[in-house]
Amino acid sequence: MKRNRKMERNENMKRSRMMAGVLILMLVLTAGMMSLTGCGQQDSNGEGGNEGMGFFGKNDGSDRDARVGMEVPEALEDVNDQIGRVSYRMFQQAMGKPAEEGTSAMVSPLSLLTCLSMAQAGAEGNTKTEMEETFGFTSESFAAWLDGWYDSLTEEDETRMNVANSFWYRQGFQPEEAYLQLLEERFHGTAREAAFDDSTVSEINRWCDENTYGMIPRLINQLDPDQQALLLNAVAFEGKWQKAYEDDLVSEGETFVTEDGTEQEAVMLYSREDVYLSGEHTTGFLKPYQDGYSFAAFLPEEGMSVEDWLKETGEDEFTRMLQESEYAPVSTVIPEFKSEYTAQNMKAVLQDMGIQSLFSAGDCDLSAMGKSEGGDSLYVSDVLHKTFIELNREGTRAAAVTGLVMKATSMEPEKIYEVRLDRPFVYAILDQGSMTPIFMGIVMNVE
Repeated sequence: MKRNRKMERNENMKRSRMMAGVLILMLVLTAGMMSLTGCGQQDSNGEGGNEGMGFFGKNDGSDRDARVGMEVPEALEDVNDQIGRVSYRMFQQAMGKPAEEGTSAMVSPLSLLTCLSMAQAGAEGNTKTEMEETFGFTSESFAAWLDGWYDSLTEEDETRMNVANSFWYRQGFQPEEAYLQLLEERFHGTAREAAFDDSTVSEINRWCDENTYGMIPRLINQLDPDQQALLLNAVAFEGKWQKAYEDDLVSEGETFVTEDGTEQEAVMLYSREDVYLSGEHTTGFLKPYQDGYSFAAFLPEEGMSVEDWLKETGEDEFTRMLQESEYAPVSTVIPEFKSEYTAQNMKAVLQDMGIQSLFSAGDCDLSAMGKSEGGDSLYVSDVLHKTFIELNREGTRAAAVTGLVMKATSMEPEKIYEVRLDRPFVYAILDQGSMTPIFMGIVMNVE
């Protein structure tokens, strides 16, 4: 039954993309001069600055087979479903512990899971077992899924997507060669020995800046003497809407109302979309970007706060709303917004989810990763997570960086729905094929 729902959803998505493709082709033939451009340009000398799995859409004016999202192999369907469930659970827990109440916030489940999976690959004993039981998949199976997702990206995409991984370790730390090889082969990551002084802080921040297209230029301010290693993941996304907002669909001077009743001036974007989302306490829609990504909006019912919505909406309901989406016209209104967020609580979130020993100096076993100069193993002392998003009439820019700081141990088409996002709401940026959340967040205000 689950596969039938997925097949129906995929057919609906394909039908929507086909209709949009026909419309674009007609406009090209009629106007004779439509050009599709990427959301950002590399330097004129060809240097993009990043070292990750970067993909950039070339504006060569030729026909192209646009990416339609990851096609999940049958062998990875269960892993794909579990990644989606864990992603929502992680988001749900993180939003329940906001850095500052009443502020917009966003996390990247993909960034967090990738970084944690790199740590999981270096774990042994109870630490490894605990992470596998919490996530419901092994580091090997997650890496196989990640490889499939990498393979779904093409150089012809108009969307820019970058994923980069790295492992930084202090001079004197003794990494296991098998782990360094696994990091490179399984996660396409790089390893760097460094002094862990101010120059290393600058190098790490420069790495973050380059691998997030400049959206997150700084992650750390200093490295403490007892810190031995740092695992990093960066994810960056720049995508244009499949159906752009023309000038007559943009309305300035409108109002967004916060949960405490404060009215904020907002620029509202109006459109008609093709996929409607609904739940017991939810209405929403999917708005596709180019190349197989979608923006998903979830509006809590009138009178329900985002906090209460997160408590009432579990991972099963979230998954159901995506899998049983309805192919139907939706009149939508969404505000332009921009937010930066630094999660102060991710260590506590992961502990609440069931990962305990990873953060315990006495219980953590990361022996497969390496050991300090004194022969001690590692434990994770902190989880750093910073995100950025900007949504406007042209498209969306979003980025996230995750760091694990380690120390040594001593359908009814005739019906028209309407979703007006003029009050706090929840959103996600999804891979359209697998429906995996790459970014998830809440908009509490637009100022």
